[in-house]
This record gives sequence, structure tokens and C-alpha cells, in this order.
Amino acid sequence: MAIAKYTVSTLSSFVGVVTKVRRQWSEPEWVEPWYRGHRDADWPLLPRPLRVPDDEFVLATEDEFRDEFQRRGSQLIVGRQPVDQWEWYFTMQHYGAPTRLLDWSDGALLALYFAIGQSEGAADAAVWILDPFWLNWHCHKKDSIFLPHWHESGAYLRENYTGNHRFPDMPAAIDPPHLNQRFGAQHSHFTIHGDKPVDLARVCEDVTYPRFVKVTIAARAIRSMKKDLRACGIVETTIFPDLEGLSRELTAAYATEWIEG
Repeated sequence: MAIAKYTVSTLSSFVGVVTKVRRQWSEPEWVEPWYRGHRDADWPLLPRPLRVPDDEFVLATEDEFRDEFQRRGSQLIVGRQPVDQWEWYFTMQHYGAPTRLLDWSDGALLALYFAIGQSEGAADAAVWILDPFWLNWHCHKKDSIFLPHWHESGAYLRENYTGNHRFPDMPAAIDPPHLNQRFGAQHSHFTIHGDKPVDLARVCEDVTYPRFVKVTIAARAIRSMKKDLRACGIVETTIFPDLEGLSRELTAAYATEWIEG
């Protein structure tokens, strides 16, 4: 069975799809889906390092990057310092470093904001909906979301420079600790990938009942839906509760008053 696909052009229709999917998946068991927003509906569900050709992704490079990020990043951490390799890896992802993680949220409107909040409406956007329990059962025969200290999680992240890395072929859903306000504000979750470019959408091919849904947001509707999201209190400072978020929010609010030149 193919992945279920919907196209929406209003905030209410988006909420309607989310409600429908949640109700379908919550019977007979309780499930809270995860959501991920893409500014371009055609983007693959792949972490940044895996979007390059296979021969350009070198794990030794990731080791060096992780090592250098931790060496130089310690002085820049405000508040609690990461205490292990997983916490550093999650922190890297949240601040834009290339990792084998994909960001997800359990907030549907938060994911919608990631899809359209910075979009100019030049292309259709998309929000993906995933049952993380289903993913881990389908890929690993585990009916739980992974935690960093689990043995299964260790297969995806080894200590730096420990020799030959052999990661699992299939991705997994994993929950991080909330290391700072951004994690909490964004209701953060992740999928972790190995060293092979396995698009999550392809994981669901030939599956009878995939718990994976794509909601396309029509480009023509993005501007009005952004206004509706703001009316619902989903703004930059909701997602980024810091001065960077405030600057973005004010810039967007006063954009029509700026005079170029």
C-alpha cells in the first residue's frame, strides 16, 4: 500500500488531516505521532551528510567534525554542558552541524511552522507524519522508541576514532534529553540513520499499512496559512525562545515597513 498523501490549502484542513491520522493510529492503541516540516515538498527524508553521493560520505570526517565541535564548542555552551557523545551529537544537530539525525516534533503546528514559516511560497511545502513505534517495529522489531543509553542505540554512534564503523542499514526513532530550551520548545525527537542513504519514505514501500503520511501544503496558500499560524501563537519565539528567535519574529512582523536602499 502506498503512503497516504493529502494536499491542504488552509490551516483548518491541515488540522483536520492531523486529527484524522491521530484517530486512525490511536485505535486500538494510544499513539502520539511525530511531525517533520519541509519547505520544499520534493526534499528527501535524508540527513544532510547522506544527501551527497555515497563516496563523499566518509565516517572518519564525521569523527573529526564531532571532535572539533566538542573541543571548540564547550566554551560556547550556555547552561548545562553535554555529558556524553549522544548529548553532544544532539546538540550538534540543533545548532546546524551536519549529523545523521533528522529532526521531528510531536507538535503538528510546530512542524507546519518549520515547513512554511520561512518559505516565500515559491514551491509546495510538506509536513510528514510518522508513527515512531511503528518505524522501530518495522525496522528493528522493537516496539519502543530508542533511548541513548540503550544497546541498540550504541550501534548508531561509536566513540570517535574507534576503527571500522558498521552502522545498521535502517533508521530508528530515538528520544533525546531536553538539553536546553530549544529542545523543549520544539518538542524534539529524532530519527538516526546509518551510513547508507535510506530515504524514510522508501522504508514504507511495499508495506501493507505504513504509518507514514505526507501532507503537502499548496504554495499558493502558504502566505495566508502563515498569518493563521501567527494568530494561533506559533511564531519564531515559540520555536526559538532566544534573542535570535525574537529578531526573526520582529523582522517578519515589520518587514512591510522596511525601505530598501
